[in-house]
Amino acid sequence: MSGMEAIEILKQEKFDLLFMDMRMPGIDGLKTTKFIRDEMKISSSEMPVILITAASSNEDWQKYRKEGLDGILQKPFTEEQLLSAVLEAKGGKNPSGLIDTVNSSPMPGDTGKLDLQNLYHLSGGDEKFVKQMLVSFIDTTGKGLNDLKEAVIKKQWGSVADIAHKIQPPCRHLGATDLFNLLSKTERTIRNNENTDSVETMAESAIAEFGIVIRLINDHITKMS
Repeated sequence: MSGMEAIEILKQEKFDLLFMDMRMPGIDGLKTTKFIRDEMKISSSEMPVILITAASSNEDWQKYRKEGLDGILQKPFTEEQLLSAVLEAKGGKNPSGLIDTVNSSPMPGDTGKLDLQNLYHLSGGDEKFVKQMLVSFIDTTGKGLNDLKEAVIKKQWGSVADIAHKIQPPCRHLGATDLFNLLSKTERTIRNNENTDSVETMAESAIAEFGIVIRLINDHITKMS
């Protein structure tokens, strides 16, 4: 659904709460929310809006609040985080920082390389499911990083940012924080129109980090056998 389609639906129907994706066809989630608040005059008390995004930081929160957002959910998120965000938004509170979905998100251990706790929780202990997800992660993320490398070589910075954005959620979900942070920084550098000279180095670092993650995953799969 595009931002304009969401606006047209809101002209016809009322909702208790709205989840807004950061990246949508046409106008993005921030601009759509601003239009809803400023032009349609739908206040937070009438309809809270929670932004869903793959990457965010505490520094972004003040900017998001100005656009009329009431909460943030970082993908991927758990049922508990979803419920927390809804209760926070419906309670009419304005947190000074991000909703707990940032600070309480399942994160890896000290190494920042890989933490499968959240995946095992999601699977209910089903090792077959875990193995399938790990193999899928290697395949899809590997392809994504190859595409990212090609886009960097061609200096297609918009594509680089889009690809980096797309492959961040599975990295976060598997607790591959170092890889997630490299991809997030790559995207932010481009989106903020910063010096792109460092993007090639960050892309190379992300690919190298992915190699480390693959080795850890393969070691884990071997132990599962």
